[in-house]
Amino acid sequence: MTEQDKNKCGSGRRDTVDLIREIRAQQPVQQFREGMIAGNVTRPLSRWCSVFFIRHNVTPNQVTLLMILFGIIGSVLFAFPCGWLKLLGCGFWFLWYTMDLSDGQVARYTRRFSKYGTEMDYMAHLIDHPLMNLALWWTFIGMDLASPLLVSAIFILVISMELIYRSLVTMEHYQSKAESRPAATPPVRGWVSYFIHECTLFPNLIVCFTWIVAVDWLLDAGFSIWLLYAWATLFVVYNAAMVVGALRRFFRN
Repeated sequence: MTEQDKNKCGSGRRDTVDLIREIRAQQPVQQFREGMIAGNVTRPLSRWCSVFFIRHNVTPNQVTLLMILFGIIGSVLFAFPCGWLKLLGCGFWFLWYTMDLSDGQVARYTRRFSKYGTEMDYMAHLIDHPLMNLALWWTFIGMDLASPLLVSAIFILVISMELIYRSLVTMEHYQSKAESRPAATPPVRGWVSYFIHECTLFPNLIVCFTWIVAVDWLLDAGFSIWLLYAWATLFVVYNAAMVVGALRRFFRN
């Protein structure tokens, strides 16, 4: 390699590092407890993906389409009765949330915002989350760790509460826009309350918990059903409290 080629390589590395620093500086989440656990574990990779997308002129909406595609592929793979395919499905789900972060990073860096993009991101979750829920349901049915009726009831309840949560988030988004105010920023919680809250968010289940389920399938140990019981109880109770709080605010106003 000539000295000129070495200089070009060194310049390219410095440009990449500078670009990653700019992306990091523009992100709304600066501290660990300000962000979702799923986001914290995928954000380092998402920055590198965003650098690639920015340099190849990939639009934020195209990144969102990749997000939808990875979510669908991950759901199909996870539904197969094979532990190794389930692990591969978990990998695609990891990429799914990586793209969820990356589309926002690309949009902020390139200043390419659109109402269509916001709606498309919302629809991406409405498409992927039910498919992920079905893949998990089918997996627990195949593991035969509990009554199929009980497992089905749990996942019907979970996805119903998740859709209600998505509606509340959307309502808050449009209400803040109608009142010309920034969306409320959640306070930085203590570590215990932070982790309890994080256990109630569906993306954390997909990015973190599904690996445990896949390993449990391979080991045929059956311990993941108890984690499902604990998580589903916390998820439903917490989101039900959110719905009650939202209804109270609605009737007061």
